[in-house]
Amino acid sequence: MKVIFKLFFILLLLIINTKVSFAIENKLHDLGLFTRVDSLCPFSRESLDEIVNGEFIRARIKPSKNLSYNLNVDVKCLEISNESGYKTGFSVSYEIRYGTQLDDGTNVLIEYPNYGSMLIGGPTASSSLFFMNAIRNSTSSALTDYLENILE
Repeated sequence: MKVIFKLFFILLLLIINTKVSFAIENKLHDLGLFTRVDSLCPFSRESLDEIVNGEFIRARIKPSKNLSYNLNVDVKCLEISNESGYKTGFSVSYEIRYGTQLDDGTNVLIEYPNYGSMLIGGPTASSSLFFMNAIRNSTSSALTDYLENILE
């Protein structure tokens, strides 16, 4: 009888420990995600969301609307034209920064690190692909740093 009681007690502790560890893991892998794309950009917000969500999935992080700790991807674009008005390309500036919400409800972005960059490309579809790949790589770097911090 004592052996059965001990086995039952050990099994109960294992179940409780497993549930607690899954709850902690779910909380750590729930990161807020907010994206914005300028209307002048050569790609849509939907295509940006698809790429960024793919990086979240690869990192096994669930994107959410969490305001306490989140990743913000903000893309601004400018059309470049020559003197005759012919469109020669785009200038793309993007910021990928972590943000948080203070106790008083104020949303703030953390200045450092900023995983963004400024890019210039032509008017063709290959330039849009270049812009999106650069944003994907920067998002991947940001998520890698996030995972390194929560695993420490």
